[in-house]
Amino acid sequence: MSIQAVILAGGEGKRIHPLGVNKPKAMFELLGKPLIQTVVENLAEAGITDLILITGPNQEQIQSHFGDGGNFGVKIQYAFQAEPLGQANAVQQAEGLVNTHFFVLNANDIFEPRLLQEVVRQAQAKQANLALVGRKVSEPWRFGVMRFDAGGRLVGVVEKPPRGQEPSDVGVVGVYYFRPTFSSASAIRPRARPTTNSSGPTNC
Repeated sequence: MSIQAVILAGGEGKRIHPLGVNKPKAMFELLGKPLIQTVVENLAEAGITDLILITGPNQEQIQSHFGDGGNFGVKIQYAFQAEPLGQANAVQQAEGLVNTHFFVLNANDIFEPRLLQEVVRQAQAKQANLALVGRKVSEPWRFGVMRFDAGGRLVGVVEKPPRGQEPSDVGVVGVYYFRPTFSSASAIRPRARPTTNSSGPTNC
């Protein structure tokens, strides 16, 4: 089964000014190479080679670095987010390019290939429409937090809940896996993830 990955690479790095001036956050280097390059290489190692990069301002630096992806063992298509309207809007720009199961990942979040493979395995075994990766956190009010029903089923995500009102201590870490039924922009738009400065519940 083929799998695609949508990589959100439009961040400008304003919170780390002046380092982020004229340089996309995804192109900041770690161990001698851009963060997004490590993300791309880990996806390729996991067997995911059909990639869609959602870029924003200074997109030329990312496109110049990767080209069509051939030098990195992947195929890359690009889509542009004209305004910083949040992650759900960024994913919407991939409409028409997504045609199978797909991941949504941030360009500056690095995950081991085996984690991505395990997400696919678990999602397929349970025939899940959507899979999220979470981990227990000590300060859940600082994160998007998973909300579960009485049976332990994931029913939503609450973004940065008020302290003391967290529905759980399981934070969302930024790996999303969708079945093709979720591949249209109309399906993704309200569900993929609230913007990082929003608050309140998101249903799954």
